[in-house]
Amino acid sequence: MTVMPSLPLLHYLVLFFSFCALVAGAPETRTIDDYNGDSSTKAKPTYIPSSQWNPGQLCTNYANCHLQPNVSLAHDGTWHDTTHLEGSPALSMQFSFIGVELSVFCILPNKTASAVKNYDLILTLDNANYTYVHEESQLTDNYQYNVSVFTAKNLANTNHTFTMTTSVNSENVVLFDYATYVVDPEAPVESSGSEDSTDSKTNLPAILGGVLGSLLFICLAVLLAMYSRKRRAEYRSAMEAGQVDPYNPSSNRNLPLSLPTSPTGETTSFGYASYSMHTRNPSGPTPTVTSTLDSSGSRSVAVDPAAIDWDSKAPSGPPPAYTAQG
Repeated sequence: MTVMPSLPLLHYLVLFFSFCALVAGAPETRTIDDYNGDSSTKAKPTYIPSSQWNPGQLCTNYANCHLQPNVSLAHDGTWHDTTHLEGSPALSMQFSFIGVELSVFCILPNKTASAVKNYDLILTLDNANYTYVHEESQLTDNYQYNVSVFTAKNLANTNHTFTMTTSVNSENVVLFDYATYVVDPEAPVESSGSEDSTDSKTNLPAILGGVLGSLLFICLAVLLAMYSRKRRAEYRSAMEAGQVDPYNPSSNRNLPLSLPTSPTGETTSFGYASYSMHTRNPSGPTPTVTSTLDSSGSRSVAVDPAAIDWDSKAPSGPPPAYTAQG
């Protein structure tokens, strides 16, 4: 026997599929950690040259690492640092992403550290250059974490490349911690050339949202049709079993309707669907139907047999209107 879904189940299914569709289409913030890389693609930043950049959390010798922030306060407990000396080649860090917003965060040293502490950066996003300068005189006695050195919003939903480079004109330091970017499945996608394959991956949430939305409506239509069909089948079965009182729709649906013994000695039980009796004299008085409720909660209906013609054929059309008493 197939178990049909109940109305509460349909309600929960609606909520579930609606939630999936909303989640699939909502903007998502992803993280690019200096050490662990992209939280989604797992791609890691590129450090140029790699020999000049140090995973700060791995350096515990103060003689070699004069800047030692609190590991527990850094994002994921990691950071990459480098020190540039005036006149030496520039040092850089680079990563790519697909999204509509970008923020880059660094750790600022404290002013008491015996090391180069100035920030003098050139920040490049898709060939557009910006600068970030933070002088030693602006530092505090404590390390500063989650300091935003670059923010960009309303970007085209396509592949972007970000590069952070030390200025060659001064001594400066960098402690890169992490970056965040926002992926918006609802934003129009701009793609070209080699970016097509990457863009298609980014569009997966949008495609998934559309598919889930379509499945939601299909499932609801099927479930509602099945439920409606089940209810109609149950009603027909109840009618045929004599469990529906056509004279009193609000009565007990499990009511068996019983006729008194016919002139031939037969006792007839019927429901509306099997109604076959009619009056002996259509122009005479209307037969009386008596409905009785006993102490056990069972209801019975009795019909005056004298008013029923058991031999004639039932007239066409709807049954006569009986008057229920009691």
